[in-house]
Amino acid sequence: MVHKIPVSPQVLELVWLYRDYTTTVTPDVVKFLATFPSLEAVKIDSGIVDTAHFKHFVGSCGRLKKLELGMSTTSIFRPQLVPVQKLRIQDPRSIDLSLLQSLIIGTDDFPMLLEALFADSKPARLLSFTITCTANYSDLSSVWHFLNMFSSTIQHLTLDTHGMTGDELPPPLRSSMICSPCPSLHTFTLTGLHDPKSCGGFCSEMVRWLPTLFRYLPGRLTTLELKFTAVCHQEFEAVFSSRYGWRKLATSILKLYPTFTRIVIWLNTDSQFFRFDDRMALVALSKEKMPDLGPIQVEVEFGDQYYR
Repeated sequence: MVHKIPVSPQVLELVWLYRDYTTTVTPDVVKFLATFPSLEAVKIDSGIVDTAHFKHFVGSCGRLKKLELGMSTTSIFRPQLVPVQKLRIQDPRSIDLSLLQSLIIGTDDFPMLLEALFADSKPARLLSFTITCTANYSDLSSVWHFLNMFSSTIQHLTLDTHGMTGDELPPPLRSSMICSPCPSLHTFTLTGLHDPKSCGGFCSEMVRWLPTLFRYLPGRLTTLELKFTAVCHQEFEAVFSSRYGWRKLATSILKLYPTFTRIVIWLNTDSQFFRFDDRMALVALSKEKMPDLGPIQVEVEFGDQYYR
């Protein structure tokens, strides 16, 4: 049936979701991918038997602008499968990542995975680099290693805190981990800030931890995005408390980035009772309760689009 699918140049995005099974890149899979010659964005959320199959899959997607690797791709590196699952493609597709602008990583094995990808081709101008909730970046040296590859072009860096607790914050960074200058870096996003009402807990610890991180990230940061999630909208009221240490955070950031101008606070809840009036009340509360941060403007936004 695969060969009967009509060529669809209008399709720009593809999600390969195959979590319960391991993908083998057969000629039929290659034919299927060839029916979408205009792909710009691909998300892979499936185990793939080995690096050869993985690289051929990505190569068969064409010259992508956006690539997302989901949590299930952790299973692609299984040495015991390599001898029995050989790549049976006469003309394997080479990877061309030269046009890649956005990279989203959601797998714990991202260092090994990216090494395999970039061995053959590297983005000429990567603009956005995101490590999502399923990735284990407690050792930030791995993140910094790849960030260094694109330090001259990167504009937006996103880290997700899902699954971490205050006790699991990355240890103090080493001076050897200072990233290369990032002259284009203007936005840093921290997502997955849960239970904001606990001002002595995880969220406030993360906010206080940020200046430590920023000391190792030379750039021209102008915007910090903090994305909070709560069960109900009433919990968001605590975000605007002085107990979060907003003034201290602002002072620390301005010392490192004199051109810094914005903190954007994103609020998201699955509650069906999060009405327009509730949102406007939170905006008004932010103006009333947030301390004056000098030249830094505070904006409140609502939504669940965490990775852009």
